[in-house]
Amino acid sequence: MSSDLPRKGGPTSSRTHDARVRPGGKRKQKESQACVPGLMGVCVCVCVCVCVCVCVIIDLLLVS
Repeated sequence: MSSDLPRKGGPTSSRTHDARVRPGGKRKQKESQACVPGLMGVCVCVCVCVCVCVCVIIDLLLVS
């Protein structure tokens, strides 16, 4: 019996959490907050790629 209680508590807690996430206002705020770190990640990736490309080009020029 005691093992059944946590199982019942898990799905209900996740359902209430899903119900809280579903309202449009909160969902939009979460999406906008998620976009900012995503853009930061993209900018960091682009900067790293540019730095690597510049280093490779400089190495090729020095070798040639």
